[in-house]
Amino acid sequence: MRILQVASYNGNIGDCANHTGFRSEWKRQIGEDIFENLEMRYFYRSWNQRKFDESFIRMANEYDLLIFGGGGFFELNWDYSATGTTIDLSKEVLEKIEIPILFNCIGTNAAKGASESTVKKFDLFLEYVIKRGNFVSVRNDGSYQLINRLYKDKYKETVKSIQKGSRMNRKPYIIAEAGCNHKGDMDIAKQMIQVAAAYCKADAIKFQKRCPSELLSKEQYDAPHPNPANAYGDTYGKHREFLEFTAGEHRQLKAWCQEYGIDYSTSVWDLTSAKEIAAIHPRFIKIPSACNNHYEMLRLLCENYEGEIHLSLGMTMQSEEETIIQLFEKYKRNKDLIIYCCTSGYPVPYEDVCLLEMCRLKEQYRERVKSIGFSGHHLGTAVDVAAYTLGAEIIERHFTLDKTWKGTDHGASLEPDEFHCLVEDLNHVHDSLSYKPKEILPIEAIQRKKLKYRT
Repeated sequence: MRILQVASYNGNIGDCANHTGFRSEWKRQIGEDIFENLEMRYFYRSWNQRKFDESFIRMANEYDLLIFGGGGFFELNWDYSATGTTIDLSKEVLEKIEIPILFNCIGTNAAKGASESTVKKFDLFLEYVIKRGNFVSVRNDGSYQLINRLYKDKYKETVKSIQKGSRMNRKPYIIAEAGCNHKGDMDIAKQMIQVAAAYCKADAIKFQKRCPSELLSKEQYDAPHPNPANAYGDTYGKHREFLEFTAGEHRQLKAWCQEYGIDYSTSVWDLTSAKEIAAIHPRFIKIPSACNNHYEMLRLLCENYEGEIHLSLGMTMQSEEETIIQLFEKYKRNKDLIIYCCTSGYPVPYEDVCLLEMCRLKEQYRERVKSIGFSGHHLGTAVDVAAYTLGAEIIERHFTLDKTWKGTDHGASLEPDEFHCLVEDLNHVHDSLSYKPKEILPIEAIQRKKLKYRT
């Protein structure tokens, strides 16, 4: 059996709905993962990457089951759409799909105002799919109540209400930023990879790549390190050279990452480094806050690197943010772009973390970029958990084997035990962020029988 699931895999908090939990339960029952993904947002007019046309019909009919589900995409304020909603799925298309269709735990929303015509179109859509024998369920987060209110209980028996038994957030993707905390030693770098993978359980480890002679002016190169106690050379340039790995050594780092089961990545600071790392083909390349206005480098990566581009927004004005996003949109790479909420400082006081910037970035850019992450330089791990609950799907923290080592970043980094606890805490929060699948959980039933006041 093969199943095509059209869902919001690039959504943020509240948008991914229940497809992850639904598929986990299906796999538990069936014993195998037989799903293939298709991003729902590709069909949004704002994304304009796919259409429900003949090519979609041919593709769908190659499967045994078609599932629409994940994301509050039935938003009732789109007059252009055949359904009156965000998804322009016409009766003519549905008639040509020969396989069963499941509309699973969908969301409906009229927050922006539902016109009379969109309400009527959605009514006709529901009538048709139910008459056709398709199963329709909606989330019990106000969606079910909205449908019954709009259509005066017309669908009370035929449209099922299902609690969101899955997670509101996607599982966090956690990056251990090694940076230059390896002290220029490949053996230490290998050990960091091993510990990050086997003990910390991070999803990725990220290094840095600079070409100091290109990045620094002669004056900067020859100047002493601003903090001599952290210097690895007589000048700042020599200090930076000492900490650098060659392109060949980065290939070895990637090979070790593959061996130990963790994603490899690197931040790039200049054109030479960007070219060298792009040639290694990591899953993603990171642009640090210091270089996010290096537009020549951004253009080079847009044109010559096929993977995700992650970009921090520390010490960046909002007008500069917009310029960056527009650049990626110009090259049609904005859906490969992950932007990070970030404050540049080592370490950052809690009052300067400004975590509610996550909400602003989501509001302004979540429809224009692939995802939004959080890169923290604070002490402890409580802020990272809060960032995740606010919608950061990627959490990045500096990682070191020993905070007492010489170097600027060690003090704002997490040691292995701290990083291990961070990963555990984030995954526990992920498991906790769900609605109740039933009003009284099995764990509560015994307590209810024993403790509940009897009226």
